[in-house]
Amino acid sequence: MKTVAGVGYVLNAGIAGGKQGVWPVPWQGLCRFGKGEGMFENKRKFPLWVRPETLEKVEKIYREDDCRSRSEFIEKAIEFYYGYLTSRDKGSYLPSVVTSTLKSIVAEGGNRQDRMLFKLAVELAILQNLMAASQEIDPLSMERLRGECVKEVKRLNGSLSFEDAMEWQKG
Repeated sequence: MKTVAGVGYVLNAGIAGGKQGVWPVPWQGLCRFGKGEGMFENKRKFPLWVRPETLEKVEKIYREDDCRSRSEFIEKAIEFYYGYLTSRDKGSYLPSVVTSTLKSIVAEGGNRQDRMLFKLAVELAILQNLMAASQEIDPLSMERLRGECVKEVKRLNGSLSFEDAMEWQKG
């Protein structure tokens, strides 16, 4: 370790020629820490062998996770994975708050759809009653019409508009 103006520097060590301990360019260089910061306090250095593409992933994302260093990011990843592996019920690894929030979002969406379907059914019942009161349609024609309407709605994938019905009626 070299000290300059009260600040310590540690040079990343390795063996040249692609052998043990050589790190890719983004990981080489000086690791700076100030006196009393405790950056290396209660920590141990050890060799870490990872693929270059894994290091590239760490390099791209560690700052986005508010990590001060790649080492901090890797340590957090290990803690997360350790928690995942040691949890008895893998589904309970996500906090119950997240699970209950997702369930309430899905339930609210279902309730909203149910209310809209109910309103749509009421409007459709009004239209059907108005049409039935003003038209005299025999049961056989009604059955054929229902079959044709089912085909048409399937063909349009359920998105039938009034204009589509008018065009269909005109032939």
